[in-house]
Amino acid sequence: MTLSVHTFETNPTAADQVFAFSEELGEGRKMFFIARFHPDTHAASQIADEIFGAVYEACNRSQMSEMYDQFEDGLKGANAVAQKHKPHFPMVPEMVVALFDFNQLYLTQSGEAESYLIRNGNISQISEAAEPSQDLFVNILSGQVSIGDIVLLSTHRLLRSLTTQQLSDIFLRQSFDEAVKIFRHDLSLASEVPTIVSAIGVGVQTQAQKSGWFAAPWKKKDTGVSQLVPATSSNTAPPAANPPSADLPPAMAPPSPATSTSDYQSPPAPAPRTAAPAPAARPSAVNALGQRAGATLGAVGGAAGSVAGRALSGAKGALSKVGGTVGGAVGPQLAQVKKAPKELLYGIGGILLTLVVVLAGRAVLNYESEDEKVLKEQISIAQEAVNAAKKQQQMGEQAEASLRLGQAQEAVQKVLSSRANEDYRTQAQTILTQIQEQQQIVENAEKAEPIISSDLGLKVNDLDALGMLELNNSLYVYDTSSVHKTIRDIVEKGPTIAPNETIVTGLTDVKNDKLIFLTDSPRLIEYKNGVNTPMQTSDETWRNGVDIGLYGSFVYVLDPVENQIWKYRRQRDNYSSASAYNLESAADLSRAVSLAIDGSIYVLSDDGSITKLYQGNEVPFEFKDLPSTPMEGRNLQMYTDYNVNFIYVLDPDNSRLLVFTKGEKFATYKKQIFYNLDDVRDFVIDTDAQKAFVTTKDKIYEFPL
Repeated sequence: MTLSVHTFETNPTAADQVFAFSEELGEGRKMFFIARFHPDTHAASQIADEIFGAVYEACNRSQMSEMYDQFEDGLKGANAVAQKHKPHFPMVPEMVVALFDFNQLYLTQSGEAESYLIRNGNISQISEAAEPSQDLFVNILSGQVSIGDIVLLSTHRLLRSLTTQQLSDIFLRQSFDEAVKIFRHDLSLASEVPTIVSAIGVGVQTQAQKSGWFAAPWKKKDTGVSQLVPATSSNTAPPAANPPSADLPPAMAPPSPATSTSDYQSPPAPAPRTAAPAPAARPSAVNALGQRAGATLGAVGGAAGSVAGRALSGAKGALSKVGGTVGGAVGPQLAQVKKAPKELLYGIGGILLTLVVVLAGRAVLNYESEDEKVLKEQISIAQEAVNAAKKQQQMGEQAEASLRLGQAQEAVQKVLSSRANEDYRTQAQTILTQIQEQQQIVENAEKAEPIISSDLGLKVNDLDALGMLELNNSLYVYDTSSVHKTIRDIVEKGPTIAPNETIVTGLTDVKNDKLIFLTDSPRLIEYKNGVNTPMQTSDETWRNGVDIGLYGSFVYVLDPVENQIWKYRRQRDNYSSASAYNLESAADLSRAVSLAIDGSIYVLSDDGSITKLYQGNEVPFEFKDLPSTPMEGRNLQMYTDYNVNFIYVLDPDNSRLLVFTKGEKFATYKKQIFYNLDDVRDFVIDTDAQKAFVTTKDKIYEFPL
């Protein structure tokens, strides 16, 4: 993955002890490090060297083990180094260590250092403040980055100086380089604290030098002792008075005299070139013709290159270089031809002109745009990840294989969602087929062949289904205002039950043989035997929600806006006042999209996480052994019941149904079923028949579990 990075220091002083390093760990893997030590720290350069070296060595030992585990082992080694040098720390140093493993990011920090992710203008802090500890590094962030993301690493808390809105406005600019300049300027004015910042653009274009992150790679001497070349030394020449900020000087320059130079080797000076002697004059007609032919060929090639350079932005005058080079090379040779007939010279000129055109054509055909480079890189990442998954599966490393398939899936989706040409899309589709085949082996994935159970479109014109419910062996499909009953291919067009409002969701009350709908007014409407009854509550109004559930005589309304689940008791002819089930709003329900009840209440969020509440209190519960393709999005839906041993999750965005075994503290992944249908709206599980029913816009399909 291409990384474009600017690293700079704001408000630098002569006493600063700051460092920045980077190192490749193989294809698609890079590690980065920034650090700022207190000016009175003894041997800061050595400490930075040893800390970075400990993490690098651990992550470079084996590519077959889990990278997270390697990174964690490296931090244990770094903590041991820090513990050894702790007496030299006047205060905790501010550090960030970041590792990119293809599109996976692992990150940790110490002191007041923080890191942020900017995605589509939204700012998220991705580092976590550690509790007081004897260790320097305590927490590890692990997550995925995408093309267009910007990651900010800082030795100081940026949001103390700039607001999230300021950062968002700055980095929404088209030019990454220009955005960084403005960011650096604004930060320098807003804060007087000396701060090192690395702004990393993932797959974004930049005019920065091609070396990318830092000019300071991590190096090792022949003796085996790790050495680091700092991006800036602790003792540099005093800066200009009150400079707002300064780019970190390239580490390829020798350190100042105050810094140890025993390990520095300056690059050898280039050997002086000897000027070629000027050729003796040959004042003859043939000589003049040869010189004119060479000059003409150079001019033709140059002109063609100029036109092509304008036509193909980024080609950088490839044709001009070809034409100029060939013309310049053959001109003197033609000038040396003596007493040759004009016809021969014209013939040679024609041949050489043809050669210029051929070479120029090849230069144009071989030109590769930045977008094509990104697509090619994603194809390469996907194929390598699939190959690695196959090897890991053969070795019995199922979790690692699943992780690689996830990386491959994300890379392929980036190609398919782009404006890639047919060749790249064909390659991506081929790899996607390989991923799905491998998933069937590694992740117990199945492919279902859904069959039509009922075609409601034949009976109901312009149906745009919202959801589906099951009652007494019949399926009820509802849109925003009406409900329609179907038994197999028999469809009964139903009445309008919410003429002046919109249905949001519904549930089945099997005990009382009725359906209950929540509308946007808001209110509950009960539907039984073709009759709909708008219900009242003891409150002035009902509470809004995105999903509802039933347990006994209580209806529960999921309200992520208020971070609450509202509990209503069904009384003789109305419902009670709402009571808050999420006690003290302790559980985070702000991203909730679906709920299910079996005595406990399970809440599914759009990030694919699950929350369990019992008697109003959150209890430990989470998904376990998730497959490589993540569950996420507002379309996720969930089902379980008190007499069901599984939790079912519908993931329409990925055309699959996931099955989890329900335990006390975990919902453990069992399998996933791909059903190859687009635009699925809702689902019903028939546990007796072991079938799943799904509804699209106007049809119901079924497939076995």
